[in-house]
Amino acid sequence: MGGPLASVYFIKQNFSATNNHEGSSKTLTYGGALLVALLCILPFIPEDFPTLPIPLLFVFLTKVLVEKYQFDKDAIEKDHTLTYHSNWRVFFIGVVSLIVFMAVIFIQLLMMESLGIITLA
Repeated sequence: MGGPLASVYFIKQNFSATNNHEGSSKTLTYGGALLVALLCILPFIPEDFPTLPIPLLFVFLTKVLVEKYQFDKDAIEKDHTLTYHSNWRVFFIGVVSLIVFMAVIFIQLLMMESLGIITLA
């Protein structure tokens, strides 16, 4: 729900919770690069391109990364040092992340139009 920004945030927080500073740092580096790449590509995707594959790709990548490098639900339940975040916290962070990401895209599109790179209808 929160978009790619929320994915990067939550993966980073999970690494930080387990004191995996290298994983946290790599998440910011690679996640940030992926976000920048997405922002660079989005304005040039044809209008008739289906929009569903892009968010599905991010959901799939997030799921694969969490399952491979972090912990699953069973591991969280067995380890008493780990706790779940409340659903309200996850919802709030997701909404804020989505709003911020959409605002960045909007500002980017306005800047690109003012520079004559694209034309908004």
